Amino acid sequence: MAKYYEGVIRDRDSEPAEIRKALVNLGREFGRVLAGMLCLEPAVVVTPLDEECSTLKLRDDLTVVVTTKADLELFGRVLAESLEPALVGFMDFEGRRGLEALESPVREIELPATRGRKVTNLVIAKSVLATGCTAISLTQTALNAYQPERILIASLFYSITGINELAAEFPTAEYLVLGEADRLDGNGMLHPGVGLIEKRIQI
Repeated sequence: MAKYYEGVIRDRDSEPAEIRKALVNLGREFGRVLAGMLCLEPAVVVTPLDEECSTLKLRDDLTVVVTTKADLELFGRVLAESLEPALVGFMDFEGRRGLEALESPVREIELPATRGRKVTNLVIAKSVLATGCTAISLTQTALNAYQPERILIASLFYSITGINELAAEFPTAEYLVLGEADRLDGNGMLHPGVGLIEKRIQI
C-alpha cells in the first residue's frame, strides 16, 4: 500500500483530504517499521500449558520523535503512536526551506521534558527531505537537548543530496526512507516531487 499512498501524494489532482489520509497511513507504516527497529527485542514466555514460547517484548527505551510543525499532526505524531514509550516535539520554521531554514531563528520550539529519563532513540520525522538544511537544524537542536544513543531519520520523499548533507553532519545516523530518491533542482525542489506539501494539505 505504501506505493499507492505515495502516488496519491504525488498526484497533482489529489484533494487535500486524500493527501492528508495518505500521509497518515504512511506515518503508521513507518511507525510499525520503526517499532521493529527500536522498540522490540527477543523474549521467551511460558504459556498456560507450562511450555516455553519464543516471542518479542517491548524494550523500556525512551524514544523522542522531533518533527516540523507542518509535519506534526499528519506524520510525526502518527509515526510516534507505534513507538512505546515515545515523546513528540516540533520546531516551527514558518515555511522557510533550505539555507534560510538553517540560518534563520526558529519561530517556535517545543521539545518534550523527559523527567530525568535517558533518551535512547531520537527519531527525526520529515515527510519531505530535499536539501538537508531543515533536518540538520532539527537534529542538531534535539541532539543538544537529549544526547541520544541512536539517531534515526525518517523521510517519505527525499534526495541523495539531502541524505549526504545529513550524513556529513551526523555520520552515525540511520535512515528510513520510502522508495527511490527524487532528483533535486537548483531551486531546492524535488522532481518528480510533491510540490509544497504543506500548502497542498490545507483544507
